[in-house]
Amino acid sequence: MNKNNIKKLYNKYKAYIIIFLIAFCIFIPYMQKGIIKGDDYICHTSNIFSIDKYISFKDSNFFPQKINPIMANNTGYGNALFYPQLGYWSTIIIHLIIKRFGFSLISSIKVFEFVTVFLAGTMMYKMTKLVFKNKKVSLASSIIYMCSPYFLNDVFLRMAYTEMITFVFIPMVFIGIYYLLCKEYKKFLIYFVIGYSGMVMSHLVLTIFFSILLFIILIINLKEVLNKKAVLYIFLAILLIFGITSPFTIPMLEHKVKGEYVVFQSEGMANIKKIHEHRLDLEDLFMAGNNKAKPKYISVITIILAAITLIKYKELNKEKVSKKIFIGICVMTVISVIMTLKIINWNYIPKILWNIQFPWRMCTFISFGFSVIAGIAIMYFKNKEIQNLLLIIICLFMLTDASNIIRLKTIDKKATISKNEVSSLENKACGARKEYLPIKAKNNIEYLKNRKEEVLIKSGNEQDIEILENKTPYLKFKINLNNTEETTVEIPRLYYLGYTINIKNDQGEIKNIEYYENENGFIEFEIDKSGIVTVGYTGTMLNKISNILAIISIAILFFICISKKIKNNKKTLIKE
Repeated sequence: MNKNNIKKLYNKYKAYIIIFLIAFCIFIPYMQKGIIKGDDYICHTSNIFSIDKYISFKDSNFFPQKINPIMANNTGYGNALFYPQLGYWSTIIIHLIIKRFGFSLISSIKVFEFVTVFLAGTMMYKMTKLVFKNKKVSLASSIIYMCSPYFLNDVFLRMAYTEMITFVFIPMVFIGIYYLLCKEYKKFLIYFVIGYSGMVMSHLVLTIFFSILLFIILIINLKEVLNKKAVLYIFLAILLIFGITSPFTIPMLEHKVKGEYVVFQSEGMANIKKIHEHRLDLEDLFMAGNNKAKPKYISVITIILAAITLIKYKELNKEKVSKKIFIGICVMTVISVIMTLKIINWNYIPKILWNIQFPWRMCTFISFGFSVIAGIAIMYFKNKEIQNLLLIIICLFMLTDASNIIRLKTIDKKATISKNEVSSLENKACGARKEYLPIKAKNNIEYLKNRKEEVLIKSGNEQDIEILENKTPYLKFKINLNNTEETTVEIPRLYYLGYTINIKNDQGEIKNIEYYENENGFIEFEIDKSGIVTVGYTGTMLNKISNILAIISIAILFFICISKKIKNNKKTLIKE
């Protein structure tokens, strides 16, 4: 490869190299051994550790499991039925690769966090470059976005592991919207479906709020989307998103209809008192703070640059679609700011939206909006040297902020993920409100905390029971009935739909066993014959159908992606 080719490659990927280096600089204070134990550290690392433990079982399937071992006293916690797992499984895949080189699970978490920050910057750069056609604007927005205080709060202070991933997918969705308004419908379909599906599989509650904001943006651009072809592609996008995310959404909805779980209770995840406590004053949102009680949300330089953009907005000489995207982002940002404030009385907001728990979570969208608006300010400085100087100032200022945020928490140099941390119900491993437990289990929490990993006889004469294998959710035990009296058995598994239970007698006959939820929220069933009982989680019929639906939807989207490339290749061949 000659010097000219190297130079061309460098010029082509220079912005991405800078974005990578910025992400690297952010993580420099974090590269020592250990981890920052953020507010949600126990919850998220417990999930990761639990999945890693599950796939270590030789007889387990790699396909994402709905029931996690170890958590909830190793009784089979079904949080994956209600909470997106994209971040957890992505980390596990990274761990499977790098553990061969001696890296720990903690290291895999750090790598995933780094990749998330880098991809967020990359997607922001791609989106703003596409919309505003200015590389320096795009680079400024990308740097501000990666270093935005709320984003880094998510990554380091709170370790909001799944919420932080939404920063990658929000720009992707807006790329899709841009292509929709430009009537490039296949490109819209690809970016919108991948971005929106990623949002759903990262953080469902934020996706609901994001959907409301997107609907408002589409209303603003109603003229452009009210044509037959646009409506058709929007409808197709919705179908594909539903199909791709159905292995998560369908089992969740099935449990809502057929079961009783804390998460679906009125105020199961949050109550009005707590929501109102976490609202902000306007100065809390815009004034920088350097302590845990008053964390930063928006950087000072971001506010200054955003103000310049808005003051000089009339000078924004861009195409019609770019202006419409800009207006849409401004509207989304203003609404998000208002939603965080104490002026909002959440008593008048539908209870389903209370699941946001903390109104300041809307800072996810505020960070995105301010990053775009602030980056545009560079466009108004016509002198290239001033633009370059301003980029350097932005970079230094934002990196200083980032460094200060990381130092707000002490890095635990001996940090590990232990079984005790994961299994204890006294910590946040099962969620702050134990929201994914059956209601009966939550109401009898002491019973769950003290429940031993044994099969219990609830009624009938004393029987002989021997546990042969216990790899949650899998369980195998031998039971010898001393008589033909029907015996009621409780197994050490919380009640969720989708278990398969059967008994094999001495003659080799296998019989399926129907189970139900008992008064403590555990699985219970009756048997009247001796034999070997096998318990496994195979998912419900709807769950299995949703897996097939997801494969078909991904295949369709993949075909749409490659069909575009095939078409372009044919055009190239014709020209040649």
